[in-house]
Amino acid sequence: MEQTYDDGLGSSINFIIVTMFVLVIALCGGAVAWANYFTISGAVIASGTVVVETNVKHIQHQDGGIVKTVDVANGDIVKAGDVLLRLDDTSIGASLAIAQSRLDDLTGQEARLIAERNRDEKILFSPHSEQLSPSDSQETFREGAA
Repeated sequence: MEQTYDDGLGSSINFIIVTMFVLVIALCGGAVAWANYFTISGAVIASGTVVVETNVKHIQHQDGGIVKTVDVANGDIVKAGDVLLRLDDTSIGASLAIAQSRLDDLTGQEARLIAERNRDEKILFSPHSEQLSPSDSQETFREGAA
């Protein structure tokens, strides 16, 4: 029987695949054996100090925002609790107004649903539901932040 070119190529590829598989298994087995039977007999012990690179500390607000004022300059010495910068509260005030409006809507919906459940002819709003207007809420926020 005559061997064709394709048969020889297929058997040589199979031989290479099997050889590589055996080598990978031997390498992994050797690594496991080395890790089990040999120990590291020493360590390097040294003393030193940790110093912040160029003594610059980066600060970042967790929510981000627009800086309104910077109250310190480069090289100033600051203490814990010092105000470094002030953020613009426009976006926070807008978010507060949206949340306040949503709270008012949901409080009104709650009062309506309670009145429907109790079959009342009038909707009784709780004293809690008479909230500040959005502009009053922003002023309260600014006073609390100052």
